[in-house]
Amino acid sequence: MQLKIGIQAYSGKMNIETPSVITHALPDQNIMNITGWAVSDDPAAYMIVVIDGRMYPCTVTRNNRLDVDQIVSPAFGGTRNTPKAGISIGVNIGDLSDGKHTVVISEVSRFHKVLTSSQMELNITSPNYTGIMNIETPVSNKRYRSDWLKVTGWAMTECSGDFMKIYLDGNYQTIAEPVKRGDVLNVHGGRYPNHNEYAGFISNICTMGLGEGIHKIKIEHCSRYGKVIQTREVPFMISNTTTWGVDVSHHNQTINWDAVRNSGVNFAILKIGEYRESSGAVLVDSKFEENYAACKARGIAVGGYFYSYAFNPTEAAHEADACTRIISGKSFDMPIFIDIEDKIVTKAIDQGRTSVENLTNAMITFCDIMNSRGYQSGVYSYKNFFETYLNTPVLERYNIWLAHYVSATNYAGKYDMWQYTSSGNIGGINGFVDLNWCYKHY
Repeated sequence: MQLKIGIQAYSGKMNIETPSVITHALPDQNIMNITGWAVSDDPAAYMIVVIDGRMYPCTVTRNNRLDVDQIVSPAFGGTRNTPKAGISIGVNIGDLSDGKHTVVISEVSRFHKVLTSSQMELNITSPNYTGIMNIETPVSNKRYRSDWLKVTGWAMTECSGDFMKIYLDGNYQTIAEPVKRGDVLNVHGGRYPNHNEYAGFISNICTMGLGEGIHKIKIEHCSRYGKVIQTREVPFMISNTTTWGVDVSHHNQTINWDAVRNSGVNFAILKIGEYRESSGAVLVDSKFEENYAACKARGIAVGGYFYSYAFNPTEAAHEADACTRIISGKSFDMPIFIDIEDKIVTKAIDQGRTSVENLTNAMITFCDIMNSRGYQSGVYSYKNFFETYLNTPVLERYNIWLAHYVSATNYAGKYDMWQYTSSGNIGGINGFVDLNWCYKHY
């Protein structure tokens, strides 16, 4: 005898009454309520909800629908098979991002076969939330080694369920781990009462293999719907070079270079001199020869700077010639910088007697001449001068020596050395001295 087993073919019918075919989720409405009716000749039929191809957990409540019982149910066995034809379905849509989503509600038989379906388009719209955010590490423009970079900070908004996305040089890395920050809640909790206690965030980003130079961390503070609330970017520097040094002139008087070396100084940038365009006079710094010989004798790396008053390329060429005459026969481990910062120069630009273009070309002329004569060259100035009086991006092919007396500079351009204070104190030098970090291996 041949036994034939078949699956009973059930059927059903349904109608979704709310929401409409195209609907909008309110900003803080996690639960979407779907109402209507469904009947089937399978007493064990059940309801499922699929959004964008993924089944979503849902809560289904059945209720009496006399209108359906009288008109529709009889064709499917009446109330014996579907005693409560009405349906109320609650679906948590809190993880849906802004935009359009396809929702399919289906009635399914006991054999998991779809009996009938209804499809609608759900358009999630969330508001433009406001918030506050503070990045604690990395510190802007601070030097870090190629290893692991700790990203920390805090953020708050009126939207609960927010999260932080981290990017390195434009490439997505991870979502930061939330951290409890009672200190932040104490200050800002009244402004953002819906925010939970996890206002802080932390993540470790691998920086192994990053080239030396400036890189950027970007943090996106996102609502639970994925909409970006606010963004912060932090430039930082990767440098495995740990050189620290001074720059000095006759103003520092006689220096005990043995004590300076024992203080941990790796290099010294020495003032070479100045040139007076009006008279053609070359002024050699009175301590240059003495300081040069002392550094060379003690293995302290030596660079130099030439104080400039040049308004244009012609005058800068004269300064390069004067500088070359002074240092002829000497060797330098580090660049020769043109030091452009004097108020005479800024006043001339402000009064229209020279221009940013002329001054930039003067820096190019000096550096090119020094390079052609076998020296490394560069430009020194302070932050505002680089930002206001020079077209600095075109000078970044040379060495840039930045003066900015802060604990962490926010200068956005490229720089190879940072003069971070003019009031340093080290053994061997009386009074204050300029201190510098060098991020480049010369």
